[in-house]
Parts: sequence; C-alpha cells; structure tokens
Amino acid sequence: MAWFRRVKSDSPGVDIPDTAAEPLMTAEGQPDSVLDFWSWWQRAGATEIAQALDEHDALRVVSLLSGELRRVHPGLRWELASGVAGSARALVVTPNGDPRLRPVARRWRRAAPPADELWCFSDTHLPAADLTERRVELAGESFDVSQARVAASIDGDQVDVQIYHPGLDGLDRRSRRELCALVIDSVIGEAAVDTWIRYIDASSHVDGTMDLPSFRDLMDRLARSYPLTGSRRVWWVRRGIDLDGEFFVRRQQPMRSGARPDFDTHVRLVVPYPSDPDRFGFHDLDTSRRLTAFEQRLEETLGADGQLVATETRPGRRVMHCYADSGTDAPRRVGPVASAWPDGSVTCDETFDPAWEAVSHLG
Repeated sequence: MAWFRRVKSDSPGVDIPDTAAEPLMTAEGQPDSVLDFWSWWQRAGATEIAQALDEHDALRVVSLLSGELRRVHPGLRWELASGVAGSARALVVTPNGDPRLRPVARRWRRAAPPADELWCFSDTHLPAADLTERRVELAGESFDVSQARVAASIDGDQVDVQIYHPGLDGLDRRSRRELCALVIDSVIGEAAVDTWIRYIDASSHVDGTMDLPSFRDLMDRLARSYPLTGSRRVWWVRRGIDLDGEFFVRRQQPMRSGARPDFDTHVRLVVPYPSDPDRFGFHDLDTSRRLTAFEQRLEETLGADGQLVATETRPGRRVMHCYADSGTDAPRRVGPVASAWPDGSVTCDETFDPAWEAVSHLG
C-alpha cells in the first residue's frame, strides 16, 4: 500500500504547467536536474527520508521529496510504497497522467542507483504483489481492492474494462472513475494500463465479471500475444481512400506512447520510389523488397534506442514513422541511412513528441 503520496495535479496549491518543456540535457544524456536529484539522494536524501519515516514525520518526508523532485519537473507525482524483489520500500515517481512527462520520469528512473534491501525505484505505479492485502485511499475512505471484479472486452491489442466494486455506491462520477483507475493500477500496474487499456468505467452489475487474478492472467496472455520489441511484433494493415487517393497503412500493435515512454522523438521519413503504372502508381515487387530492406536498416541503426512504428504508402512515396530516445544520438543516426536510398532524395525531420501525437491519425 502507499504510505505517502504527493497531491494530484488538480488539487489546490500545486502549480502544474500547461506544457512540458523538453529538459536540458547533459553530455551523459540525462537532464541536469535528474543527476542533481540522485546526487542529493545518495549524499543525504535516502538517509534523511528513512529517518523521517522511522520518526513518523510525514510532513518532513513530503517537504524533502516534493522540494527535490520539483526541481526535476513540477508536474511529476511521487509516492512511497511497499518495495518489491527484496526491497523494503519503493520510491515511485510518475508523470501524473501526462504523457509529455513520461520521458522525464523514465530518465529519472534510469539514472537511479541499483535497488538494495532498503529502496527500489519505479516510474510507474507497480501492481500489488498480494491483491488480498491491497487497499487504496480515496476521498477519505479506504477501499479493499480484492472486492472488485472486472468485465473486459478485447478489441485486438486494446481492452475496454468495466469495474464493479461495492464501494462505488455513494461516490460521485469523478470519484467512481478514480477508484476504478486505482483498482486497475493495483491489478496490472500503470505501465500495462497505459499500453493496453483503452477505456475504464464503473459498473453497477456484478454479472459477466471475473475476479482480479483471472483478469491479471488475461492481460498477461494479451501481452505475450503482442511483443513490444523484436521481429515477433504484430503489424496491422489497412487500405483506405481519401481525397488524395488510395493509400495503405501499416502500424505495430500496440502503438501507444505508454509502451515506450523513453521514445520521445518522432522521426519522419518521406521515401520516394518509382511508380508502376501497372499497379496504379504503387511499387513493383523489386521496389517493395528495397523498401523492406530500408526499413530493416533503419531498425538496425536505431537499435535499442528507437523503432519503426508505422508506415503510410501512397503512389510514389512511403512515409515512415519512427520514434527514438532523445537522450541518445539515435535520431541523428537516421541521416546516413536515408542518404543511401537509391531512388531519390529522402526527406527526414524530427519533432519532440512524447505523446506520439504525430501518429494518432493512424490508430
């Protein structure tokens, strides 16, 4: 269970900016403020926080952590929770539902020291190890998570869920939705919610629902069916027609920023190719092979620091959408690959886009 939690962004007295600026980076690829936080943590912070917890001094815990994390970014949210994998406590720092802050939280976590017997670190809310003991706090009340049941509707790589809980009665609509979100976070964790869950709502009916372990197993099976990396990724293809004519879209499943919060930069390539009049201006088989080989070289060049997530093919050109980690040189590695394309000049541009808005029209 959570011991202390920073107030949410819609609470009074918390100044959350409307936009999330791209953080200043050091030569090591981390924001200066992130490195400053971990320097403070290892120098004095961990000891001071542990001492304040032992003395049950919640105000000092809040003052210390909120002050230091505000320097990383004022929009981040933190909580202290039970640890995992042998650690007594977990320090969890999240983007508070703002996808623009996911790369900030992810770089904070990646710069963390190794977990030990006292502390582990996460940039997403962790699933509860034991759902029978999990309680969540909301509107001054405590709710037993294990009393919840879930109805799930799967649509490819996306899941719509409805939550039944006896404690929903008497809550207003906003609190009902918040309790549902807290329950789902507890069952599968925030990272899985951001990756797979499309819609969450409350239900007043227990009929047609499953218990929480069954829902967790269902989500585990779904995740195994849609790998996020590697050659076994699943691709969705559709044909469309608009005012500009016929086109084909190919995108990976899932294609959501929550799956890879470190990939915060959109790299767009417009690749020309010879039109085949016998194929209504689209490419012939040889050109198709060259385009496929080009995409493979892109992925090899990006390596673990980025990936191709979608393509749009029209007569005479293919637009390739990649996302990469701006904390590395991955976006700049694309240039030499683009310049080697034999069938014309490739247009390449990059945009800071941690919410993956540039490909939202392909969903």
